[in-house]
Amino acid sequence: MTQLRGNSINPYPLGAHIEGGGIRFSFPSCSDNCSLVLFDRSTGKRLKRIALSGEDRIGRLYCRFVPDLDASDVSYYFVEDETIVPDRYARGFAGKHSFGREWKDTDWKAIIPNEIFDWENDTFTRIPYED
Repeated sequence: MTQLRGNSINPYPLGAHIEGGGIRFSFPSCSDNCSLVLFDRSTGKRLKRIALSGEDRIGRLYCRFVPDLDASDVSYYFVEDETIVPDRYARGFAGKHSFGREWKDTDWKAIIPNEIFDWENDTFTRIPYED
């Protein structure tokens, strides 16, 4: 985990990222009233709401490291002044949605994808450029 001054951690890249035995959440906001809400990824049940304080803030960015959290077990969203705010830097969202269907606020639960991808026996196609 990249340390800055004091107890604060580097907020970049924004969004949620697996880091050093937990997950680091970074969220840009001008509000003084923000929180992170975690859900069980398999059941959708709310696990906990973590209030983000001034100690979690660097300029206009909130950054909180949550230790001992497995990315495959949780989904999340941010709350700003009691309004659900999807993570605009999320790399995926829980559930399946039909194209054209309007999303409800509770549909914006972001997920943290597994960073590991096994390319197995992947090879170049070896097709000549002119073809």
